[in-house]
Amino acid sequence: MPLRVVPKRLEIIAQLQLAVDKVAICWKAETSMTKFKIALATLDGNSLSTDTTDKKCYLLMSLPKENCCRVTVTDTSTEVQPQSVSVKLDVIQPAAPPAEEVITTPTRLVLSTGIHLLQLRNPDDYIVSEEPLAIPFE
Repeated sequence: MPLRVVPKRLEIIAQLQLAVDKVAICWKAETSMTKFKIALATLDGNSLSTDTTDKKCYLLMSLPKENCCRVTVTDTSTEVQPQSVSVKLDVIQPAAPPAEEVITTPTRLVLSTGIHLLQLRNPDDYIVSEEPLAIPFE
């Protein structure tokens, strides 16, 4: 029975969004694969950046908000039949709150005498030039 040549494997194993515009990716590779090229592109194929590394994790920064992104990891250790793997990044953009739901609460400076709660009429009155209002509670 002849021996079969098993192709080298390169596989993306994780991606983690660290911020709105930052994603870390990690991959698993054969021990003979020591250098990698990272290519970042928009979903329609426009190249955004390329870099080389000898690590098996990489931090992608300054990602665009629109049409983002596909990353390709290529083994550059050998020029004979280089392996590559590509993955679409799952970037979550937080939704902006609707304008009518934004409610600003007034700033209050509350003091305590130990048995009473008092509120200053003006929160910028740090020398307490006016008598504070007593906050009723039971």
